[in-house]
Amino acid sequence: MKFTKAYIYGFGKWINFEISFSDGICIYGENESGKSTIYHFILFMLFGLPPKQREFYRPKSGGQIGGRLTIADEDVGVFTIERVDSLRNGAASCYTPDGMEYDEDWLKKRLKGTTLETYQSIFSFSAMDLNKITNMKESDLGEVLLGIGLTGSTEIHHLEKKLDNKLAELFKPYGKKPMINRQLDTLDKQFASLQGYKKNETTYREKKMNESQLEDRLCELKNELQEEKIKLLNIEKNIQALPLIGEYIRYQSNLEKYGQNLDFPEHGETRIENIKSNLLPLQSELAVLKGNAKKYQEKLERLQNKLANQKLYEAAQTLVKLKHEFLDNKKELERTENIIESKKMEMEMELNRLNVGLHFEHLYKMNFPFHIEQTWLQIKRDEGNVALEKERIQAEVQQLKQERNYLYNQLEELEEQILPDEKVFELNEKINRFHKHHAVRNLQNEAAQKQQKWRKRREKKEKDMNVFFISCLAIAVIFSMVGLFTDIRILLDISFLLLLFGVGQWMWGRKSLKEMEMVIQSDFESDTFHTLSKDDLQDAEIQISDHHKRVSEMENIKEQLKSNDMKRLNFRDKMKVVEDRYANIQQQIKEQYQFYPFLKHIDISYWPELFHALKQLVSQFKEYMKVLEDKEILLEKVIRFQSEVNEFVKEQNWETGDLIEQQLKAIESFIRKQQEISQQIEQYTDLLKENSKEQDELLLRIGTYESEIRNLLELAEVESEESFYRKANQVNEKKQNEEALDNTYAQLERLFPNSQWKSFVEKAQSESELEWMRNDTANTIEDLQQKIAKTQKELVTVQAQLETMESSEEYSNNLHQFEMEQEQLNKLAREWAIIKTAKELLSETKRTYKEKHLYQVMEATSYYFSRLTGYKYKSVYAPMDHRSFQVEANNGLRYEVNELSKGTIDQLYVSLRLAIGKTMSESNHLPFILDDAFLHFDSLRIKQVINLLEEISKTYQVILFTCRKEITLDMDQMETISLKATAFK
Repeated sequence: MKFTKAYIYGFGKWINFEISFSDGICIYGENESGKSTIYHFILFMLFGLPPKQREFYRPKSGGQIGGRLTIADEDVGVFTIERVDSLRNGAASCYTPDGMEYDEDWLKKRLKGTTLETYQSIFSFSAMDLNKITNMKESDLGEVLLGIGLTGSTEIHHLEKKLDNKLAELFKPYGKKPMINRQLDTLDKQFASLQGYKKNETTYREKKMNESQLEDRLCELKNELQEEKIKLLNIEKNIQALPLIGEYIRYQSNLEKYGQNLDFPEHGETRIENIKSNLLPLQSELAVLKGNAKKYQEKLERLQNKLANQKLYEAAQTLVKLKHEFLDNKKELERTENIIESKKMEMEMELNRLNVGLHFEHLYKMNFPFHIEQTWLQIKRDEGNVALEKERIQAEVQQLKQERNYLYNQLEELEEQILPDEKVFELNEKINRFHKHHAVRNLQNEAAQKQQKWRKRREKKEKDMNVFFISCLAIAVIFSMVGLFTDIRILLDISFLLLLFGVGQWMWGRKSLKEMEMVIQSDFESDTFHTLSKDDLQDAEIQISDHHKRVSEMENIKEQLKSNDMKRLNFRDKMKVVEDRYANIQQQIKEQYQFYPFLKHIDISYWPELFHALKQLVSQFKEYMKVLEDKEILLEKVIRFQSEVNEFVKEQNWETGDLIEQQLKAIESFIRKQQEISQQIEQYTDLLKENSKEQDELLLRIGTYESEIRNLLELAEVESEESFYRKANQVNEKKQNEEALDNTYAQLERLFPNSQWKSFVEKAQSESELEWMRNDTANTIEDLQQKIAKTQKELVTVQAQLETMESSEEYSNNLHQFEMEQEQLNKLAREWAIIKTAKELLSETKRTYKEKHLYQVMEATSYYFSRLTGYKYKSVYAPMDHRSFQVEANNGLRYEVNELSKGTIDQLYVSLRLAIGKTMSESNHLPFILDDAFLHFDSLRIKQVINLLEEISKTYQVILFTCRKEITLDMDQMETISLKATAFK
């Protein structure tokens, strides 16, 4: 939807005023020029205004309030909205191109329900919005930025606040004034009064306890009944799902036949059919072109045979061209004498009028080149332009000097603020020591844990070594004793080897433990560092960050100084060029004095006028001389022409007679026939060239389609079209099975959420088993219903006895009052529950809405913010966990919103608002309207935001109202309208 034009009958200071809108338009005007009035007129046309607000915009001179707004819509085309205060109470009338008229409801449908508040919070903002952001507390800044437009308007916030107030009016956990709290107090008092009447009744408590037990029993039975009913429902659902599960298993087995790798180009069958359908007409057209080319070639050869000799044709043309000269010469002989006398008299009179010292005899030698007029005129212009150029260059140089002094002052201020290199090195060392200390502490903790684990392992290993050594020693002793008693020598050798092996193993283990102990001990040793507090660390990081920011600003200023120096050098060169131009002009003037001495007594400014007078005299003199010459040769030309024509006709043997007029007619007829033949030859030659070009284009297009067919066959990994179609059928069958499987899966998920049906598939219960379970559960339900009926009967009996005991009138009145109060409490509780549910649904809706659009908004915000800051920042992160907005610079550092400058915060706000508008406009395509939104931006930020708006205007309509002239100067693509140049009608 785009605005094309608006016509204001009367609105504020504008009366009978018309304005046209383009895709990107900047409306410039100084303060009080009527920019905001036009802005509010557009809103009035779209959304209307209440009567009291309309009166505010009534013209001071009286008259009606209203106008027309023409809109181009993608669906209905161009339509016009008309609102007049005195008609239909300011309601809109919409006129479409087909002549139909629609009301306000139709307009609301075209706007897709967008209200004035929604439009202002998404598609429109001004400098006042930026001021609101800067006045917020730093801790709330991120939350305010995020809440500006994500919900579309403030209505949801008001509704949520209204629900909170209503909940507080009904109930507070520790309150006394809310209605439910007061009702609970009243109910407690009523209940205490009832208990007083029951105190003296002996059996009343027993019956009451019996009643309570029966009620509990009844409640348990009802719960069991409910559980059994749920169980029965699940069984019936299982029975109902059996066919679906069977289909699911069948579709899965079908898909396994096709395998995983079935490569085929997307929409391959349709694509190859489209290519073939496009290829056939091209081949047919190529055959037609070849047939036409053959016909054109045959006709061209026949015409070339009819064409006469070129020399003969040229000779005839020459004679025909001289025909008019021959006729003119005959007439000229009659008036030559009169012309000679009259021209001489006119020239003498003109020389007397000019009075520049020239006489008639001077005209014989006077001659002006064709360029002398431009030379004299250029000398006059250059002499005036050089003086103006000198003044302009001097003014520009003076402005550059002032800019250079200002930049040097800024550079000196920043140089005083930056830290010395020693201080920067010291701060970096502190930060590194802090991080190194934390790393060492972590290593020490890990080493301590390793040492503790090692102690346990060492004790276990020492115990194992001792056990192994003792075992070897015991076995060796046993073997040696057995060997001594039995006199078996080998047992003594074995015992000795066992003893030797046990001692060696024990000593090697001790050595390993000592080496491991030394390694663990070395890991545990730590260096000592001088630690910093977190406040000192934060202070050091802030100082380093400020230092880098100032260094970056200094580099920027140095670049600006270099640019300033280059501009001054350019202007110095321009001044030298101007001085050279001045010297060149003086040299040109001297040269003219040498050629035309009479110019010395005439001011340069009159040279062009003098040239025209002298040029006319010279021309008249030349005509005079020519007439004298023509008088001598006219008769000779006439005779010579007659003889040439007569000789040409005789050579061709044409029978035309002796009159020259008849001979000339025959020659002209011959020329016309030859021209017609030449034109036909040229036409057929062009047709052959065009035919050849079309054939080349068709062959190229045919080759492209054939290449596409080969590519499709390669993608499908087949060699022929028949194999291609066969594989396409397999892919379609697989896709149909996958869709059927997904459909069956979705149906099972609706019956059994959270994939509960998968466990049912694993159990593989048959239909007969499920039927038996259903019958068993139904019998259980019937038994429970009988028990409930019996219990209810006993409860009614007990309650009747209690009612008899409580039949006194005072007790009855209190009981009735108690029931009424309890009913009132239930009513308030239901109301509280309804409001609480509505609030939870509203919160859930906000959360869903936020999750749906937040990623898109933040992605667009990051892009716009990077553009506006000259790509100094690359990402913007939304607030979360009580943290405000964060931005990430190109060096990877992140900054909170309150760490940014005022101008950068404004850029962040503008980026967020543009991103919100872009995201919301995907569903509701409305123009952006910005009212002096960049009032406090400097020149660099102005250029960046203008470039961004011009890019956005290629997709969405952008209307910018501004009072700053420099904004309009930076516009390259957006149209600019100046209100100061517009007359009020």
